[in-house]
Amino acid sequence: MADAIAERSSGRVGAGPDARRSPGLRTFDTPVRAATLVFVLALVPRFGLVLLSRGGLTGNFGYDPAVYYTSADALVHGRLPYRDFVLLHPPALMITLTPFAVLGRLTSDHVGFIVGNIAFMILGAGNATLVVVVARRLRIPAHAAVLGGIFYALWLGVVTTETSSRLEPLGSFFFLLALWALLGQERTRNRLLLGGMALGASAAVKIWWIAPLVVLVGWEALSDPTRRRALWVAGGSVISLSLILGPFFVLAPSAMWRMVVTDQLGRHRSTNTVQRLNELSSLHAAFPSLHGAPDYAALVLIGFVVATLGVRARRSREGRVVLGIAVLQLAVLLVSPTYFPYYSGYPAVAFALVVAISAGSGRNAPVRISGPAASGAVIACAALLTVAALVLRSGSYVAAFPGSQLASRVSGVRCVMADAPMALIELNVLSRDLANGCPNWVDVSGRTYGVDSPPGGRYARREHNAIWQSDIRRYLLSGGAFMIIRPQTGLSKATRAFLTRQPVLARSHGYVIYRVP
Repeated sequence: MADAIAERSSGRVGAGPDARRSPGLRTFDTPVRAATLVFVLALVPRFGLVLLSRGGLTGNFGYDPAVYYTSADALVHGRLPYRDFVLLHPPALMITLTPFAVLGRLTSDHVGFIVGNIAFMILGAGNATLVVVVARRLRIPAHAAVLGGIFYALWLGVVTTETSSRLEPLGSFFFLLALWALLGQERTRNRLLLGGMALGASAAVKIWWIAPLVVLVGWEALSDPTRRRALWVAGGSVISLSLILGPFFVLAPSAMWRMVVTDQLGRHRSTNTVQRLNELSSLHAAFPSLHGAPDYAALVLIGFVVATLGVRARRSREGRVVLGIAVLQLAVLLVSPTYFPYYSGYPAVAFALVVAISAGSGRNAPVRISGPAASGAVIACAALLTVAALVLRSGSYVAAFPGSQLASRVSGVRCVMADAPMALIELNVLSRDLANGCPNWVDVSGRTYGVDSPPGGRYARREHNAIWQSDIRRYLLSGGAFMIIRPQTGLSKATRAFLTRQPVLARSHGYVIYRVP
C-alpha cells in the first residue's frame, strides 16, 4: 500500500520541486527503509533512557504509570473504576493494560509491569513510523515525511513520555489512525467511520483529545455541503465512546463524571505560561541552569522557527487542518489547570506533521527560510535537546528501588499498604493483596481532587488539608505493613511523625517498611 501511495504521489505539496529527486535522499523512496530508519531512531533513545538509568527496567518509574497498571490489575480482580476506586481519566488505557495485568497475575507484578512498559516503548516507536505513513498519505515527499518522523522520534518531550505506560502514546496512536483514515484522497464511508471511531477512542484515553475530534468533524462539515461526511465521522466517534465508556458510566455515572471531568477541570493551576513553554520546548530538561534573558531568547528563537513552519504548512488544505489542530492542542496545554513534562506527548503528532508538511512545501515561500532548512533546524534542535537531556538525566530518570531485598520481608503480611502503587508492584504484593480483598485506592493522592478535597471547593495544599491527613493515616494503617515512598503525597509533619513512629519491619537503601502493631 505504501508503495502504491508513493507511485501515485506527485511529490508536491504547494509550490516547488519534488525533493525526492535529490540523489542523497533516494533511500527514503523505499518505504521499508524509511520506516525502519524512523522506528530504530525512536526506539533507541526510549530504551536507552531507561537502560542507562540507575533503576533500569526494574526500577521506580514514578507515580502515574503505576496507577494505570494498578487500575488494570484491580479491574482484572473484579474492582470497577469510579465505583470502587479513583480513576481520573477515561478507561481506555486501563482496558489496554489488562492483558499485562493478567500476565502479572500469572507470573509476578514486576513482570507484567515491565512488559507493559516495553510494549509502550515499542508503541512510541511505532507512532513515529505512523507519522511517516500519514505524511506520505498526504502526498508529502518522502524526505519530508521522514523528517517529520525523525522529529517525533527525537523530540525529548515525546521520548520521556513514551518510556512507560502513559496516556499520551496511546492517545497519539489512535489519533494517527484517525488521520490516516480521514486525510488524503480516498475517503470512503468506511474510512470516515473508522476515522471517527479512532478519534472517539483517543478521547476515551484522555478528554483533551476531544479538541482534535471537534476540529476534524468541523473540517468535514465545512468541506461537504451535505454534512454527510461529518455525520459519519461523528457517528464513528459516538460508537467507540459508547463502547468504551458506556459500561462504566452506567455502573457509576455521577462518580465517573466527577472524576473524569469535574475533578480534572477543577484542579488548581500549577505553573505559569513561561514555565509550560520551557517544559514543552525541553529547554529546562536539557539545560536546567538556563534562566533569565538567555532563556527568553531561546524561547523566542524556537517560537520564530515554529511560526515559520506554521506559515509554510498552511499553504496546503490538509496543512491548514493539521496546523489548526496543533494550535488548538497548544492552547489546551497553556490553559489547562495542571502541566507536567510528559504532556508534551499530547501535541507531538500534529507538531511532527507540521514539520513534514513544511519541509515538503517547496522553496518559493513568502519567508526567507526554506522548508527543508527550517525543518532541519527543528530536527537539529530536537536532537540536541534530546542528547543533552539524556546525558544529564539518564542516570536518574528511573530511580533504583530495592524491591528484591524488601519483598521477602512482607511475604507473610496479608495486606501491604503504600502511598503510591509503585511500591506494591516493586514488592510483588499488588495482585496478592487484591486477591485477598485488601483495600487499594489505586490513585491514592488522586482522592485529594474529589472525595478528600477541602470542604466548599476551597484549594488547600495537601499538607494543610485535615480531611486528607486523617484519611491517609487511616488508609496506611489499615493493613499489616505500609511504605511511604512519594514526597508529593503531601503528608503533614504531624502525620509523617506519627507514621514513622511505628515499628520498623525492614529497611534498605533509604526505603522503610513499617509494621502496623
